[in-house]
Amino acid sequence: MILNCEHGFYSFIPEDMDDQAYFEAATGYKLVRFADGLTFAPLADLPCVSIKGQPYGGLTAGVNYCGLPEDVIRANGFVFDLAARKLAPLSAVTKTLELYPQVNGALIAVDELPQAGAVYNRQRLLSFSGVARWQNRQFILRTYELQNQSN
Repeated sequence: MILNCEHGFYSFIPEDMDDQAYFEAATGYKLVRFADGLTFAPLADLPCVSIKGQPYGGLTAGVNYCGLPEDVIRANGFVFDLAARKLAPLSAVTKTLELYPQVNGALIAVDELPQAGAVYNRQRLLSFSGVARWQNRQFILRTYELQNQSN
């Protein structure tokens, strides 16, 4: 299955007929149809516009913004929290990731889907794309966006 997480907005494109079933069994997350692929139900319903001070995905929008849902959540400083299964402020994500760097530049997460906004090597993982390999229980992040954390 192809994985995409743009600014905390997760989407998936099945490569094989059974990918959705494998994903749901391996992760415990239910996926719904969205555009040409799949996503989590709370993300499928997000509007393309946020208005400062108004509700947006269960949080209060901090800015006026119009664009794709992944751009709107980035503009507002939100990500999808996998554990809570809802939007959360990026600053509220405290999880630390265990990722394994590869010679080709990829990062591998084992057993669990990486949380957008989580910290890896003193950097926050904002976005990534890659593939899931069910036989190895691996999520291979081929491209990713990391943000340095200032202390």
